[in-house]
Amino acid sequence: TGEITATSHIDIPDSAKIKLGTGDDLNIFHDGSNSYLQNITGNLILKNNATDYIRFKNSDASTEVVGNLDVGAGLDVTGAITSTGTFTITSNSPKIILTESDADPDYEVMASAGAFKIKADGSGKIIIRNDGHIDLIDHVDISNGLDVTGNITVTGTVDGVDIAARDT
Repeated sequence: TGEITATSHIDIPDSAKIKLGTGDDLNIFHDGSNSYLQNITGNLILKNNATDYIRFKNSDASTEVVGNLDVGAGLDVTGAITSTGTFTITSNSPKIILTESDADPDYEVMASAGAFKIKADGSGKIIIRNDGHIDLIDHVDISNGLDVTGNITVTGTVDGVDIAARDT
């Protein structure tokens, strides 16, 4: 009963537990290899201040972060990421890499040098430039017609005819 005060530290051997709560609901221990913060009842809430916290929910195995989550080295997620707000990636060349585990090609969606790019297997396929130009690289299939307002400039051939040489 009362309070324990240590002026230096408390030594507890491996696998011995600090048990908190009437039903020993929170255990803190080290097994010789790993350290554990074990919650038995309710949610485990790590609180930094009055408004920011991380809550580990025991009923649906989810984790909720209230406030900003800053990850310095990297973040691995197994499962889906769901956002109800804005998802922002800030970098000199921010990108999202979509990797299929069972088939090729893999895709990258990125912003680089003022252009929005979609790449397949490392090469640009669609590039939307900041001046409004859109580059479509490789083969383009248009099944329902193509409407163009303005001029069309062709370099090369159309259906095997060299358009530039035809008009000379």
